Amino acid sequence: MAINTVIFDYDGVIADSKDMIYEIGSGFLRLHGVQLEKSKFLTGSAKETFRNAGLENRVHEFMPFLKSESLKRFREVKIFNGMQAVLADLQQSYSIGIVSNGFKDFINMHLDFHGMTNYIKAIVDGSEIRVKPDPYQIIKCLSLLGSKAEESCYIGDTDTDIIAARAAGIKKVIAVSYGFHGEERLKNADVIIHTPESIITALKE
Repeated sequence: MAINTVIFDYDGVIADSKDMIYEIGSGFLRLHGVQLEKSKFLTGSAKETFRNAGLENRVHEFMPFLKSESLKRFREVKIFNGMQAVLADLQQSYSIGIVSNGFKDFINMHLDFHGMTNYIKAIVDGSEIRVKPDPYQIIKCLSLLGSKAEESCYIGDTDTDIIAARAAGIKKVIAVSYGFHGEERLKNADVIIHTPESIITALKE
C-alpha cells in the first residue's frame, strides 16, 4: 500500500531546538551542582540525560521547568533550513501529524510563529499516559488522522523514535542525522537522511 500519512517528531527534526534545550537543561543541572557535556545531555530522552547526570529522581522537577522556560524562548528557535518548504509540499499529498515527547503548547506557538500551523492535522505530545519509546502516542496520532500504520511513515532523530515507530507497525521509518542522535544510533531505521530536502525523495523510495 502506498504511504499517505507522514508523522514527524518535532525537536531535532522540524525545530532546531537543541541549543535552547541544552541551555535550559544546563541551567537546571547547575542548580544541583552538576555539569554535563552537550553530547551526554542531548540524548533525546530526559530519563537517559538525568541518568547520565546522576539525578534521575529530578526528572519530574525538570520537565515543568523546561516547559516554562521554552515557552518564554520559542521565538529564538529556528526551523531547520528547507523544512518549511518540505512541509508545504508534503501537505498537498499526505496527512501530516506530529508525535513529540515535548510540549504541545510550545509546538503550537512555534508553528504559528513560523506560519506553519495549517500544515499539521494532529499533534500528540509528552503529556500522554505513555510516551516514546512506547508506541501509544503514534497509535493515537494515527487514530486522530484516520490513518493506518501500514500506510504511514514516521520521521524521527533518535533510536527512541525508531523503537516506537516499529512497535506501532509503521510501514517506513526515516531517521534524520542532523538531530539529537548520530548515524550509529539510527542504524535500525529504513533510511537515514542528512537534510530536510531528502525527505521527499526518501518517502518515494
